[in-house]
Amino acid sequence: MSKSLGNVIDPRDVIGGASLQRRQFPQGIPECGADALRLALSVHNAHGPEIRVGVASVLTQRRFCNKVWNGVGFVLRALGEGYGPPP
Repeated sequence: MSKSLGNVIDPRDVIGGASLQRRQFPQGIPECGADALRLALSVHNAHGPEIRVGVASVLTQRRFCNKVWNGVGFVLRALGEGYGPPP
């Protein structure tokens, strides 16, 4: 992808989803969220001024964030409302 050719993906399209670029993404770009995009960018090794991250990588990180969110919610529900950290 090249910025001069105009075929780059806007990060806002990855966060909020988009139906643009039908040739490369026939089903559109699914909504991934800011946390998944941040995590996908942080796990890639930057070997220069550019970071190349694919939509599939962001989707993988989205699934991981969802599992962490569900796990934390499960633990908090299991501890109950009266739970507080020990002094």
